[in-house]
Amino acid sequence: MKKLLLILLCFAFIFNSCKKDDDEINSNAFRAINNNTFWVSADGQKLTFSPNYIFKAFDNSYCVINYEGTFNNIYYDGTTYNFVTYTILKDEGDTLVAQEFISDGIRDNGDIEDGGYLATMTFILTSNSTLQVNLQYDNSNVEITNLVKVGNASTNAQCLESTSTGFLW
Repeated sequence: MKKLLLILLCFAFIFNSCKKDDDEINSNAFRAINNNTFWVSADGQKLTFSPNYIFKAFDNSYCVINYEGTFNNIYYDGTTYNFVTYTILKDEGDTLVAQEFISDGIRDNGDIEDGGYLATMTFILTSNSTLQVNLQYDNSNVEITNLVKVGNASTNAQCLESTSTGFLW
């Protein structure tokens, strides 16, 4: 009986040691490659990336972190939306693609706000020192912003989760 128990424990140990850890960071992922790199636009907006969130946007007066997931009862621009969902579509090499989906909501005056808004943000490393950000709302034209890599960037503002501050893309 002891031998059987020992064999079962060995199998359990071997099985668990061979299992891939779900929290393991993919070293080829855009966010891992660009972890703690800082990028600044011509108007002073700054971005940084981490495997723990999609991106952090900041300047001297604000700092918001965009996490993947669904967030309920989000207030933005006079409307409380039922939910907002952030999803990563691609996180590989020189490209990160994320989407923001905004549901229906209720305006401050009680009117219904038809949701279904979809924004897609694509980050593309065009060189070691240049990051192109493409932002498209629904089927509109793509807004393109180029950022340059800087050695360090900081903010005096407290960093908050984006949807808790009414910050949507």
